[in-house]
Amino acid sequence: MKKCKNCGGILTSPKGVTLQICPFCQTDNNTPTKSTTGEEHLRDAFLQDSSIYKDKWRLKGLINDRFAAEDKLRKRLRIAVDENIAAKIIKMLPESVNEQKIRIANIATYFADEYDWSVAQGAEYVRILAFGANVNAEVLAVLANLAKAPPAAVNNPPPACQTGRSPKAMALTTPLKIGDIITFSNYKWRILDVQNNQALLLSDLVLEKQAYNKKNTDITWETCTLRKYLNNDFYNKLPYKSQIAKKIIVNNNNPRWGTKGGNKTTDHIFLLSLEEIAQYLGNKYTTMAKLKMQGYVDDSNNNKRVTKNTAGATSWWWLRSPGYSIYDAARVNNSGSIGIDRRNVSVVGGVRPALWLNI
Repeated sequence: MKKCKNCGGILTSPKGVTLQICPFCQTDNNTPTKSTTGEEHLRDAFLQDSSIYKDKWRLKGLINDRFAAEDKLRKRLRIAVDENIAAKIIKMLPESVNEQKIRIANIATYFADEYDWSVAQGAEYVRILAFGANVNAEVLAVLANLAKAPPAAVNNPPPACQTGRSPKAMALTTPLKIGDIITFSNYKWRILDVQNNQALLLSDLVLEKQAYNKKNTDITWETCTLRKYLNNDFYNKLPYKSQIAKKIIVNNNNPRWGTKGGNKTTDHIFLLSLEEIAQYLGNKYTTMAKLKMQGYVDDSNNNKRVTKNTAGATSWWWLRSPGYSIYDAARVNNSGSIGIDRRNVSVVGGVRPALWLNI
C-alpha cells in the first residue's frame, strides 16, 4: 500500500502496475520530494506517519540521517528527543493556539534550563522539532522570536525590579487575557489579573485537601504548615517553576474581628486573601464592606467563587486571611459564600493555590 505524499490518499492499482499520478489531487508521486532541509524532511516524515514522533529510536535515527552534516545540532536534537520534547509537542497539539504558545515557550525554557543553555538556543532546538510536527505558524513564531534573541539579552537581563521578569521568563510572550483558563505545569489556572509583565493565576479546581495548620494552635499565614507545603513540596513538583515570580504578600487583619494577619511574607505560591477575593471574585466596592459589617458574604458573585475538586465534587477552600480568632482562618464555602468566622485551622479543607507568572 502506498500513500500520496501530498494528500495522503491510498494509491491502489492492479498487480504489476504502479500509479504515478494521484487520482485524488493529481500529484506526481514519482517526482522527488522538494524538501531541502533537515527540518523539512522531519515534517515530511511526520505528515506521512505521525507516530514517528512517539518513537524515540525512529526519530533519533531520522535525525542522525537528516542532520548528519551538523554534528552539534544533531546531538542536541537527540538530547531533546531523549528529554521527551517531541512527545510534549505532540501532546500539546489538541490545545488552543494560545495555550500552545504558552506551552511551547515553557518547553523551550525548561529545556534550556536543564542544560544551562540560553533561551535562544533551547528555543531553536525546540523550533526545529515543532516545525517537523507541523505546529501552527503562530506558535512557531513564538519560538522563532526567542531563537533570535541576542545572547546578551538572555543571559544578562535588566534587574527583576525593572522588568518584572526573570532571565528565563522571556519565553512567555503571548498576550494573556483576564478570565482565560490556561494550562501551566500540568494544571488548569484561571487568569485573575495581568500587570507589569506578570499574570495572577488561581487554580481552576481545588487541587488538594490540607489543613491550614497541622496543629490546633495560634497561627498566621507566615507560620502555618500549608504555606510551608505550598512553597516547598508543591512548588518543587511544578515542571516550569522557574516562570513563577517571588512576591511580597501582605497579610491584613480580619476586617470584622480584628484578628492579626501577621507579617508580610515572600512567596512563590500562596492562597488568596479576603481583599483579593473581593477584588477578583466579588465586588470591590461592597464585598469588604459586607465582611466588616456582618462577617460573611452571600451574594450574586457566589458563582464566581464556587468550584469543584479534582474528583468533580463541589468543595470549600481556604483563604490565607485570619478568621474569628488566631485559631481560625477564612474560607470560601461550598456555595461560594465567604466565611470569616470560626473554621479551625486544623480542619482539612480545599486548597486552590495562587501564583504570579512571569510573562
